[in-house]
Amino acid sequence: MAPDVMTIVFLAIMAFIISYMVVTALKSRQEPVKLKRTITVIKCSSCDHEQSRDFKEGDFVGKEEGQCPKCGGKLIVSAIYVEEIPEKV
Repeated sequence: MAPDVMTIVFLAIMAFIISYMVVTALKSRQEPVKLKRTITVIKCSSCDHEQSRDFKEGDFVGKEEGQCPKCGGKLIVSAIYVEEIPEKV
């Protein structure tokens, strides 16, 4: 009688695993992957000059990035944010 119980338990576990895999596969099809990119905003501390570029490893808000091309003031990272890349239709 023990082998029958073991068979039923084994089949129940296998049914659960297969159901979980099917549900996971269907869910991943429904949610399209959204592409994102991280942007770093750099502003001059002396004038209104501002520029944006792709994030580089080591960027942080408050980091000095050199001299302003307009006035020679300090360029400082003022913001870092993530934006979604629009899908091409």
